[in-house]
Amino acid sequence: MSIVFYCNWPNKKEWIKGLRKKFTKEKIQVWPNIKNRDEINYAIVWKMPHKELKKFKNLKIIFSLGAGVDHLINKKDLPKIPIVRIKDPVMRERMYNYVLCHILNYQLKIYDYLENKKNKRWKERFNILDNNDLNVGILGLGYLGGYIAKLLKKNNYKISGFSRTNKSNKYNFSTYRGSNGLNNFLKKLDIVINLLPNTTATQDFVDAKVLKKMKKNCLLINVGRGSTMNEKDLIKHMKKNKNFEAVLDVFKVEPLPKKHGFWKTKNIFITPHSSSITNVDSAIQQIYLNYNVYKKQKKIRNRVNYLQQY
Repeated sequence: MSIVFYCNWPNKKEWIKGLRKKFTKEKIQVWPNIKNRDEINYAIVWKMPHKELKKFKNLKIIFSLGAGVDHLINKKDLPKIPIVRIKDPVMRERMYNYVLCHILNYQLKIYDYLENKKNKRWKERFNILDNNDLNVGILGLGYLGGYIAKLLKKNNYKISGFSRTNKSNKYNFSTYRGSNGLNNFLKKLDIVINLLPNTTATQDFVDAKVLKKMKKNCLLINVGRGSTMNEKDLIKHMKKNKNFEAVLDVFKVEPLPKKHGFWKTKNIFITPHSSSITNVDSAIQQIYLNYNVYKKQKKIRNRVNYLQQY
């Protein structure tokens, strides 16, 4: 019985070392150095080429190395076997820190002070916004979105949420769903945090029509999936609305091509998909526990629903 491992991250060696230390009774084989494909029963991967993954005919389960599973779900050339995602407390804490950082930058106008420093300009501000002055909306109330919403509410931000499924009884703030709900959700927001997953229903979800419903001086933070954002529509929208701001951590193509329009668009802050890096030790522990649960034929935690696509 063996496990195939694949990822192309810079800390790949750390993952391999950690997995071999934890899975002492199993053989960890690192692609492409596979001796016998037929003895591979488990895969721990991130964006492994499908043509390679499908060659393992005896796979029983696939563990994704991140919260996202769009690199695995509903691929015609992959078998319909259980897929397990990472739901890591460390990951969601990192995501919250990232989001809060950019909310505070917007709220306290930190970038204005940086610009003032460049120009040796002393300019005091007295119209500072407090937390309860800001309406913050969470687009997507899943594992990460729900957690961020709860913490922001504890910090006295005015929180509301939008979800494709009914979450009205789950949270102590207003939640919306459907097209009419989306209109009511967006119109009052100062900050929109997009945490929608990548599914067939969310492709280009944030398009020109959705952007038009937002305030002209709104801050849009996208930490969900690049596929949910119509990038051309966003560039056009920002050129028309000079006070609109965006923080983007995820993109349709990564790394973001050097000729992409985002690089030249004013008021866009770009980070390289780093808002919520998977914690190696925490993730390996979670995978290991789920692996042993599966072997005992018990219910797996964080199993992906093929219909919902997450």
